[in-house]
Amino acid sequence: MEAKKILEEIKNSNVRYAIVNENNEVYCNLGTHNIMDIYGLDDDNGHFYGVYGDAVGGQIDSRNLSDKAIEKSIEIMLSLGKPVKRSDLVFEEDFKRAFVDRFDAQRLASDFGLSDELKVTDEAERAAIAAAMDEEVERLVMLAMSDDFDTF
Repeated sequence: MEAKKILEEIKNSNVRYAIVNENNEVYCNLGTHNIMDIYGLDDDNGHFYGVYGDAVGGQIDSRNLSDKAIEKSIEIMLSLGKPVKRSDLVFEEDFKRAFVDRFDAQRLASDFGLSDELKVTDEAERAAIAAAMDEEVERLVMLAMSDDFDTF
């Protein structure tokens, strides 16, 4: 299954995928042992989708990042193994976990261009905040110069 296809599915469905390697080990987060996910979820605020796990440095989702960043995150996850619907996982005594350490995660982010995508997003966010602050300063200056200053 390719990243674009999974991205379209999670954008439009309530679905969760785990990543399973060739040894049938499920990728989990090192500190918590929570299963890493590629997901589309419905909550009280609507539908959101993304990727969660140490392999991508935490949570990458549609509430604050672009589809391009999410697609790159999916590519990283697919480089580790195959996607398996969480509902199809069997949790038995011999449930096996695999982990990605932070050095591997940094290398993967760099190799797949996720680091660059996150930098662009951060820069765009900083620029938007700066523009909003400039507008507010301009509004306050205009108010101070107006006849309504006494009501300020």
